[in-house]
Amino acid sequence: MLLAELMRIKGEGDYEAIRKLIDKYGVHFDTKLRDEVVARYARLNLPTYFSGINADLTAQFDGKGQVTKVEISYPRDQVKQQLGYSAMYPQKH
Repeated sequence: MLLAELMRIKGEGDYEAIRKLIDKYGVHFDTKLRDEVVARYARLNLPTYFSGINADLTAQFDGKGQVTKVEISYPRDQVKQQLGYSAMYPQKH
């Protein structure tokens, strides 16, 4: 039921409904349950962060500027991809 509601909210852009959903399920939670999850995760001895390689999407357009096809590729160099992301934003000095 929640998944169906999320899809409806997303499809309709229903801001008020998502606000209510987040207030109900995302803001207020059982701290004992949270602490149990944190303790279980800590026993796994896994890193708390992750950096992966994202797919590159390349759009092809028709004469009217409409997307006609999207090609997906997976780069092999994570450092090159991250440097490409950093080049997308102006450097602040």
